[in-house]
Amino acid sequence: MTTTVLNTLLKPFLRDRFLHVLLLLGVGLSFFQPEKIVQFSQFVDWSTIVTLIGLLMLTKGVEVSGYFDFVGRKMINTISNERYLALFLVCAAALLSTFMTNDVALFIPIINEDT
Repeated sequence: MTTTVLNTLLKPFLRDRFLHVLLLLGVGLSFFQPEKIVQFSQFVDWSTIVTLIGLLMLTKGVEVSGYFDFVGRKMINTISNERYLALFLVCAAALLSTFMTNDVALFIPIINEDT
């Protein structure tokens, strides 16, 4: 069971060629200034990373609960015209962006494309 969990978690990283190129580029560039390697962990703002992980977990929890599907279906059933629906989504995004920063607004998908 542990191997299937690890396989499931690692499979996307093993297929991501862009990640591989970036890792190779990072290792290659590290050879130019090897004394900076010990400072790599200081270059990351860990409080921001933890906050973004929390937002991702919160958004995933709301998505799994089915609330986004409920809201999306409610919008589709209420607004019959596609133009009005598109206008509503654009205006809602503009309204949300006045109150929230872009990194928070990115984690709020209104309509799930899988359904």
